[in-house]
Amino acid sequence: MPPQSVLSSGGKPPAVIAKKLLVTLAGLFIMAQGVSLFLMLGIGVDPISVFLDGMSQKGGMSFGAAQTMLNVIMVALSLLFFRWNIGLSTIAALFLLGPFYDIIMFFENSFITPALSPGLKILFAIAAQLCFSLGVALYQSPEMGASPCDTPGVSISKLKGWNYGKVRIVSDGIFFICGFLLGGAAGIGTICCVLLTGPVSQLFRPHCDRLIRRIEKGPYAKS
Repeated sequence: MPPQSVLSSGGKPPAVIAKKLLVTLAGLFIMAQGVSLFLMLGIGVDPISVFLDGMSQKGGMSFGAAQTMLNVIMVALSLLFFRWNIGLSTIAALFLLGPFYDIIMFFENSFITPALSPGLKILFAIAAQLCFSLGVALYQSPEMGASPCDTPGVSISKLKGWNYGKVRIVSDGIFFICGFLLGGAAGIGTICCVLLTGPVSQLFRPHCDRLIRRIEKGPYAKS
């Protein structure tokens, strides 16, 4: 039997839901900042973003538009087959992650470029990885739905009883190969994302979880 839909409020007061949603939005924006830095530096991005970069190049669209298009496809599939993993965080990512990318790169790509000195590129690359990992931790902590691209993998792992880490490796591999063939930006940043995002986000996760617990136990926690 599938789990209860995460669209349910679980009896939480609206003020608590709103604050948790703000944490989700902060996570989305910080995540977008991290990916945007990797893209602007030209050193490669995470596997899904490699695919999105290839989509944007071949399709003649912005990176944000490619992200929104992929999100729509993944959410449509999830609504057909895995509806219980759709939540407020999923909907927020669907509509806001793409525009966040485009806004950030519009304001920053004039001074963050592949032509930066090696020292500055290293500093910005470290900032990119920290932002991406922190964004992932903040987005996941409220537990208000999987991200659009993660929903099928999370759902399949639950339905089949498979290890999600292994399912994610397969999905990342598919995204990476397709993105590489489309000409997406793959490089040292891709390797960093694959090797470091999980461990670094887990370092941030306990702090993000404590923030969520404070929100749930705050003055608006009781109805």
